[in-house]
Amino acid sequence: MQERRIAANRVYTSPRDYVGNHILTIRDGIVADIEPLTTEQARTEWLGGIIIVTPAQHIHPGTIDSIADFYTDSQGQEHHDTRQDTKSLKAYHIQGVASDWFDHYPSWTDTRPTITKL
Repeated sequence: MQERRIAANRVYTSPRDYVGNHILTIRDGIVADIEPLTTEQARTEWLGGIIIVTPAQHIHPGTIDSIADFYTDSQGQEHHDTRQDTKSLKAYHIQGVASDWFDHYPSWTDTRPTITKL
């Protein structure tokens, strides 16, 4: 079993909801746990920026234009509540935009961030 602990400034759990400074535990590519970052934690990578947690299974980063796209998979199925299916949550790291980007802009506009599946 491969396990990673990753921390970020913002962790989105829906297109409109996020938590600040949290740690994700990812086991074999699936989000196993999300918890607040209250103190420095051993064996935790600080990625910073934005992490998107979604139950959508068919995400293609090159087709993402907004945060809402992470919750609609390539088959058009919408997934807006990450609490419904906690056994198959995926996580994506967004690099290249400020962590408060979505407070000001609904989509990428001229800035195309790097999206990495965790």
